[in-house]
Amino acid sequence: LNDGRYTMDFADLETKAADPANKMLILCHPHNPVGRVWTAAEIQQLGDICRRHDLILVTDEIHGELCYSWADYRPVSALAPELNDRLVVCTGPSKAFNLPGLRISLAIIPSPALRERFTVGLRDLNELFGFNRLGMLALQAAYEDGGPWLDALRAYLEANYLYLRDFLERELPQIRLTPAEGLYLAWLDCRPLGLSDAVLQQLLTDNARVALEPGNHYGPEGSGFVRLNLACPRALLAQALARIRRALA
Repeated sequence: LNDGRYTMDFADLETKAADPANKMLILCHPHNPVGRVWTAAEIQQLGDICRRHDLILVTDEIHGELCYSWADYRPVSALAPELNDRLVVCTGPSKAFNLPGLRISLAIIPSPALRERFTVGLRDLNELFGFNRLGMLALQAAYEDGGPWLDALRAYLEANYLYLRDFLERELPQIRLTPAEGLYLAWLDCRPLGLSDAVLQQLLTDNARVALEPGNHYGPEGSGFVRLNLACPRALLAQALARIRRALA
């Protein structure tokens, strides 16, 4: 975290990649929970590490359709096509189209050789025939006909993000919004409040009656942060923020 913006620690990644026990690097793009959309330069540098140490690059791009208008999200396969021989892209309609209950997802593997290894692995796990027909039809409908709906959703989520930003700047400057480029989730820096994670959660749940996800669920680096879901009616967001403001008064 540098000046409020999350960046990759390439030196640390290089060290870990050099360990022969490591065979794979997993990247979240856009990143959950901090909302970063990685740039072409960052992806290129990461790809160089993968090639030097012969790592498979697995990218979680499940939130790729949910980026803000000021972000330049492009899939890793488009940013660095030279990585396609070692790339596995994991995605699906569950986030953008709100279909998690249908249990349908995609693994896009450009390399035939790597795809065969993946297929053999699924077969060995007895997972190759676990698809459900309804989920497949929903996926097809979402990707073929859901464009206008998705555009409207993105506009609403972006307006919610801007509402949250303006509210915090005006009413709760002691809580800092991490600048985001994607997701429907906001990463809030509550460290200026000077509260422990336990006290912060107690204040939010017991006093404000608002349940936010503790940042330390994502590791010790998330201590002092909380994750807020913006995918809700704006009136509900406004009510939650007003409750938090009263609890902190």
